[in-house]
Amino acid sequence: MSYILPIFIEPGDSQEKKEFLEGVKFRFKQASSLEINRITPVIVENDFSNPLDIGIYKKIGCYLGIAMHDFDTIEELKFNEVKVVNDSKRKASINLNPADDFIIIAPLAYEKLLNNKNKVPLILGDWVTEIDEKITKMNDMENPPKVIREFKKEYEHNPNKLNMLAYDGVTVALKVLLEVELPKYEEIKDRIISTVFNLETTGKIVLNMDRSAVKPKIIK
Repeated sequence: MSYILPIFIEPGDSQEKKEFLEGVKFRFKQASSLEINRITPVIVENDFSNPLDIGIYKKIGCYLGIAMHDFDTIEELKFNEVKVVNDSKRKASINLNPADDFIIIAPLAYEKLLNNKNKVPLILGDWVTEIDEKITKMNDMENPPKVIREFKKEYEHNPNKLNMLAYDGVTVALKVLLEVELPKYEEIKDRIISTVFNLETTGKIVLNMDRSAVKPKIIK
């Protein structure tokens, strides 16, 4: 069975978007034959002016996606019930309430996402400096890890934190989708909370989910 993996991105030509997509695309270039055969990425632009109809994805057996949105904008990546919201930046923008059975991996949201059920960050805010230092150290090595060497060969620059977090977000999604028996919400959620992920940015990590918060922590 082949699974669709939607990658939700913001419109425009920002540097953040460019770097996020570099990380995503690079991870798929590194994909195994099994990952390539089983999982198809689909880029979805969302400017918050139109509802994201998650029902479309669920009809084709998709209950997991990745979003580039950071902590400030992840709140707006919501689904299902449409309501008009007055906002200083958007006079009449449309927000959507979170889907109860669709999980979003949000590698650039650096905080505990309280009251954001089904939004999964990979790191906490106080880890950012440590991760920056780790990536800088890897880039400066005389013989850097293979992922650093291959990324630089592909894009002609060293990877940064944003590149690598996007890369790790895809790694989490691929591992989960390959290991679930059925790509359904409960199976995906159970797999996320029962798996120790070994990521480039954090090393070994557990992603804990409950109804009110996501609490990742580094395993020492």
